[in-house]
Amino acid sequence: MPKRSAAASLMGHARGACLVAAALACAALAVWTAVDTDRRKRADVLRQAQMAAGALDLSDISSLSFTAADERDPRFLAAHEQLVSLNQVAGAQWIYVMAFRNGVFLFGPETTSPEDPDYNPPGGSYPDAPPELLGVLQSHAPVTVGPYTDQWGTFVSAFVPMLDPSTGNVEAVVGLDVNASNWTREIASHTALPIGLLLFVLALLVGAQPGERVRGRVTRPV
Repeated sequence: MPKRSAAASLMGHARGACLVAAALACAALAVWTAVDTDRRKRADVLRQAQMAAGALDLSDISSLSFTAADERDPRFLAAHEQLVSLNQVAGAQWIYVMAFRNGVFLFGPETTSPEDPDYNPPGGSYPDAPPELLGVLQSHAPVTVGPYTDQWGTFVSAFVPMLDPSTGNVEAVVGLDVNASNWTREIASHTALPIGLLLFVLALLVGAQPGERVRGRVTRPV
């Protein structure tokens, strides 16, 4: 009986160690999946914003005043229609163009229309822009930022500078916003399987403990 009890105890410990190892592996897989999904989504958002910036006519954008007067400008209207068409593929919350004038970012063409409740007319300022947006002017490099919160909500965004090829100056910046709740939901959907496996293994681990204690009491020699 003592030998059988020792063997059973050893097997129980081995089973517990295997379950702990499996739980750690599932947890590591869940973390890796979340990080990898976030990385791939950021790269995809940045690529879509770069496509939008490349599709716009730089000379048309540079000639806009970024004031309310642009609303009737054919170049503004053409850029708006182009952004709307691009967003049918991108599926972003918004795509928009900004210019930096007198120390503040001003909105220009975007995907929303005047009848949209979220419409921001040309010349509207962006006082609570994320600090990384100002960094685009300094680095001349595209960037993905967020989640961050502004007056319109919480987003993950890509910002891409439109550079004058002759001077290298930033003429405008294209922004593309993804709602943070949709972002989080998609990452959660990708991690659902490893998290489900983790919970299953933890349930097995917790369920095995009472059985091991009972087995120890039953097989203990008198």
